[in-house]
Amino acid sequence: MDGFAVKLQMLSDILTKKEEALQQVLAITENQHSVLTWDKEEGGRELFAQMNARKQELIDAVLQYDGMFDNIFRDMGDSFEKQAPGYADVVRNLQKQIKAVTDLDVKIRVQENFNMDSMPEAKRPNRIDMPKVPVKAALEEYKRHDRKK
Repeated sequence: MDGFAVKLQMLSDILTKKEEALQQVLAITENQHSVLTWDKEEGGRELFAQMNARKQELIDAVLQYDGMFDNIFRDMGDSFEKQAPGYADVVRNLQKQIKAVTDLDVKIRVQENFNMDSMPEAKRPNRIDMPKVPVKAALEEYKRHDRKK
């Protein structure tokens, strides 16, 4: 495996880890809504806060994955455009992974808003904002690559 292929594999591995973390965030966020509807008393709020703490840990991991992805992609620089045509299948897989991650991000944001709307104003905890998907630049690059065919 050459250096370019290794970097592509690293990008794929990072996206896989990010997707797994986001799936956990989504599950916790969905479960938080159940807690809100099940127990609106202080016990439910405590459980909700514990879930928020776990979500924050996962979001911190997502941010680390984003940083690693960006660093590797930036390191690839112009070589990506030059060498990517030889790895069309791998690039398409990366595109699919980025789409899956983006879709999860949207689902999480929608569920977060639904949860917040379900809470009385006085009991709303601090909102945990999901990071913007910084792989946007990579997605644009992939799209641009796809258009060159």
